[in-house]
Amino acid sequence: MKQPYPFHIDKRDAKGAKDEMSVQVAFRNKMRMKYPHIMLVGIPNAGKRTAWEARQRSKEGLVKGFPDMLAIYDGCTAGLEFKSGTGQISDAQIDTLNRLVRMQIPVGVFRSAESAIEWLKGNWPHAFEVGQ
Repeated sequence: MKQPYPFHIDKRDAKGAKDEMSVQVAFRNKMRMKYPHIMLVGIPNAGKRTAWEARQRSKEGLVKGFPDMLAIYDGCTAGLEFKSGTGQISDAQIDTLNRLVRMQIPVGVFRSAESAIEWLKGNWPHAFEVGQ
């Protein structure tokens, strides 16, 4: 079966994490312990906002649907979006992730820390050979 998106997306899993924050925190913790040379930058763009707050964030450069985190290493950047086991990606996220793919930035949607790390290793094998 052909993947419906031009980016990686983990299959939904009702037995998976109940919230996306726990997936993101687990990923950050594992990466910091094993691969501290890869820079991780959280993008705090989640949550409900008033109309005023939305306008303010837009003025500051917030992009709707931007991934939760960027991984940066040796001139490479990748975008990671985290979801709960049953969470869905929004239309804005699909549009933004597709735009990043067109810019040749690897992006993916993950429901576990392990799948995010394996995907990153597949995209950046050189980054995981450092210090091994």
